[in-house]
Amino acid sequence: MNEEIKEFRISVLLFMQRALLDAVTPGLRGVSVGIGLKKITALFIYEATPTLDELELISFSETQIVADFDESVSISFDIKVIPASKDRIISIGNEWVYLRHERTPNL
Repeated sequence: MNEEIKEFRISVLLFMQRALLDAVTPGLRGVSVGIGLKKITALFIYEATPTLDELELISFSETQIVADFDESVSISFDIKVIPASKDRIISIGNEWVYLRHERTPNL
């Protein structure tokens, strides 16, 4: 990994953590981020359909990330609903920036 990509990755991870401050609600199971050359994708995983307040928090987080980078960086935030009874999934190459603790069932 070259230095420019490494520095971009570190910036994205730190800015995402800052954007999530005061945006994590009880229904949020996890947030993953994909980082490419001049591209950021974030996936917010909820256990149920997000409320209007939660959608506003996501929008505010996205606005903060957009403000951190110039317009040459493509940024997209998506939402996926995965009930707590199902495993959380992450795309290959993505990284977790937030992951809620969930008790594993006794086997």
